[in-house]
Amino acid sequence: MSDIIENIISNFWCSIICLIVVTIILHLALVWPGNLSIKQWKFVDYIWISLTAVGLVGTTRTVQKMISGNRLEDLSHQVAWSYDYFRRFISADNSSLPCILSYGKESSRKKFDGILNEYKGTCDWQKEIYRITTSDTSDFQEIDIEKFPKLSVSDSVMVKFKGFLLSKITDYNKSVMERKRNKELTQQSSAENITNYFAPIFLIIGLALRITKVTWEFRQL
Repeated sequence: MSDIIENIISNFWCSIICLIVVTIILHLALVWPGNLSIKQWKFVDYIWISLTAVGLVGTTRTVQKMISGNRLEDLSHQVAWSYDYFRRFISADNSSLPCILSYGKESSRKKFDGILNEYKGTCDWQKEIYRITTSDTSDFQEIDIEKFPKLSVSDSVMVKFKGFLLSKITDYNKSVMERKRNKELTQQSSAENITNYFAPIFLIIGLALRITKVTWEFRQL
């Protein structure tokens, strides 16, 4: 029985043949005996419209789930790439740019000390971000930027580094949220799965009932 349903669902010509067979059966059962009243035929209208509506919704949902499933795989790669990308610029040791950058500008000692303090502060800041993002990103979780320590810098290099890093983490979060939305579209309840599975059958029966109703209407002319 399940093999028959699978063929009807997956094979176009099997669906057409099934539609023809069901239509013939309904003609033999409903039209030719001529034992249905006008009121009963109105109930047939309710039935075929309902079945067709459920079938269309289920079919649409199945296509949407399939597209979202394919998109989910791409987004998973995108999220992983975004995470790895911004993590290249930070580290738990002194190998990141703020930690290894040295300033050889000619300036007063006071100004140099101020720049050096910003360099050290940015180095500690990125180490803390490295720690936070390591613990908060398992299974593609969004990173809470509000957890980051505050950093105030004026040196142009450190300002650019801070802005660049935060923008890339924001891009990562956008990718995570988009992946989350697509994942939700692929998840369905048992009732939805059953409805979507039998959606082509509902469409076939609904269309067959409508064709049968048209034949009866012609006989009334």
